[in-house]
This record gives sequence, structure tokens and C-alpha cells, in this order.
Amino acid sequence: MTKKRILFYSHDALGLGHIRRTIAIAERIASIADSTALILTGTPVIQSFRLPRNVDFIKLPSLRKTANSSYEARNLQMGGGELFQLRSRIILETFQNYAPDIFVADKHPAGVMGELMPSLIANARRKKRARVVLSLRDILDEPDVVVRSWRSKGLYDVLRDYYDRILVWGMKEICDPIREYRFPSDVAAKVSFCGYIRRDVPGGKMSMTEPSDSRPLVVATAGGGEDGYFLLENFVRSLGHVREAFASVVLTGPDMPQADRARLHARMSPPRTNVFAVDFTNRVEEFFRSADVVVSMAGYNSVCEILAQRKKVILVPRVQPRQEQLIRARNMKALGIAEMIHPDELSPEILAETIDRLLAAPNSNTNGCLDFGGLDRAADIFERDLTQMQAAG
Repeated sequence: MTKKRILFYSHDALGLGHIRRTIAIAERIASIADSTALILTGTPVIQSFRLPRNVDFIKLPSLRKTANSSYEARNLQMGGGELFQLRSRIILETFQNYAPDIFVADKHPAGVMGELMPSLIANARRKKRARVVLSLRDILDEPDVVVRSWRSKGLYDVLRDYYDRILVWGMKEICDPIREYRFPSDVAAKVSFCGYIRRDVPGGKMSMTEPSDSRPLVVATAGGGEDGYFLLENFVRSLGHVREAFASVVLTGPDMPQADRARLHARMSPPRTNVFAVDFTNRVEEFFRSADVVVSMAGYNSVCEILAQRKKVILVPRVQPRQEQLIRARNMKALGIAEMIHPDELSPEILAETIDRLLAAPNSNTNGCLDFGGLDRAADIFERDLTQMQAAG
């Protein structure tokens, strides 16, 4: 029997959230019998991730976000039009030669700068067309900004004409994109709420100290790290103000500019006792599992992975160019499952006080109000779709 093929698109212009989420979904879907997954991605660190069995990737030329809805080549000396024409051709050639049964696009219905449209149009003309799915995190930006952008780009029409399903990785009770982003009724009918994504993490606690050291562990992360220096620099400086003795890990991320990385390491020199810097890890979930407190930006994946482990967390959201992280952090604070410090209010002293307070506070099970069944629920949906497609010939 021919294996069913799923093709994923992940543009990855800022941070690691998109590719980490895509790999998690691809791994779960590829575990369905007789299916394989291929990922189209622009992330420059894709080869550093442990790809599961039956999952592979094709590397697109990398992008860098310069402003909201504005991009440029990360490494190549190419103009925007030339770059997106190249990426669009690679996507179309892959689509035509791989001939997926299901195509899953991450966040952008038409792709960045419309680069998916030739493939979506070609698919609609195929005799045996792929089923097309939009993979959508629960919060995109301020509702008015999203609605204005989607209307101006005709994305509601793209969803209506070319997509079969919209999978929302979140809970309607916390954020409802149908209402917030004013989906027309025929587009809203395609939406399924899957719940949040949780990846399985090996048991046990990673030891960053001597076996006899019983001090708590605080982990600070800025995701990919491209704009994470401000947060991590404040965290390192906060270590001079804390009352509680603890070990700490600073995850700088692979996208942090070298000059910022050097400045951060200089602040940690001479080496402080039990302060460890890790530039890149594909085991970030294990660090979160081992932590007593996590200090983090408020990207979708980071928040899911931290709260899935029921960890105390201090969120310092990115507020530009999108409000997505600020909205998420406020929602989680309102639920009582996260602390939030607005970046305009962040200082070493405030961060130190918040860390001390959380370390002294009892553990809470409030995080249990979140539904982390996203991957299992999505697997059921994909399996039903593949079975129906097989029955239809």
C-alpha cells in the first residue's frame, strides 16, 4: 500500500516557534500508519532538530522579518521580488512532485507575500487534489489589525476557495479566532479547535549542578533569541538582587546576533557559580521540565511547553511588531497561571523580586484548566480524512 503523504509549509522568519510547532504536528501525524511527512521551511537551524521517523524537510531560502508583514533575505543578496519568486517556485515544484494527499500551511493562508498561491491554484485544478489545511495558533495579533490585513489581502476568500479545514491550536474559551477575527460563516464552518500542543518529555530532572546541590533551578529563555538580549540581560543582572540561592540556565537561542551574545557572555564573566549559558538546544522541553521557575517571552510554543509542565512562569512578552505575545501573556495572567512583566516595566530589581516570590510560593495546579490534547485531537482528524480519501479512491 502506498504511504499517504502530508506536506507542511512553515515560513519561519522570526524565532523557532513555527518550526517547533510544525515538527511536533508532523511527528504526531506521521505516526499514523502508512503516512510520511515532508516539511518546507526557511529556518536556518532545521538540521539541528531531531526529526522523527518518516519526517524529512526541504530548506527554503531564509527570511528575516523587518517589520509587520515586511521581509527580506536573511543570507542571500537578493531583492524581495526575486527571493519570493524563487521560494514560490521551490514550493510549487515540491507540491507537484511530492503530490501530497494533505497540505498543511502554518499561519499564512496565502503564504508569506503570497508565495503559496501558485501551489494552491495548481492544486485546485488537479484531478486528485490534496486536502488543504490551515494550522493556526490561537492568537495572531490585535483583532482589528488582523481583520484589516486579511481583508486587504483577500485572505478570507483564499480560505473560502482553497482550504478544507482550519485547525486552531487553542481553546475557544480563552481566545476565539472566529469571533475575534470575524470569520465569515462559511469560513467559520471549517474551524476545529484542537486544544494546545503538548510534546512528550522524558522523565527525570536534568542536573545542572552537583548531585548534592538541592538549590532550585531557574531557566531564562528568549526563544530563537533574535530580539532576546533585553530580557536575558535583565535576567543576568537580576542575579545580583535575588535573595534566594538557585542555579540558573540562560538559553540565548541560535538567532541571537553574535554581538549581543558576546555582550551577554561578558556580563556572565568571570563565570558566576551555577549560572550556565546554552546557545542552542533541541531539548528545551527538558529544561522546562527541570525548572522550578521559568522566565520567558510569551511565544505560543514556549508558553505551551512551560505550562504543560505546570511550571511557575514569568512572561515578558514581545510587544512589537505584533501584540500577539502581549495578548497571550495577559490572558494567562488573568487565568492566574502566569506572572507578567511588561517590557516597559522590566528591570533587574523587579525581575529579582518576582523570581524570589515565585520560588517561595507553593506549587499550583491551576494550569489544569488548559486543554493540552491538541496533537491527539488533530491526529484523529487527519486519520479520518486520510481514511475517507482512501475510500474515495
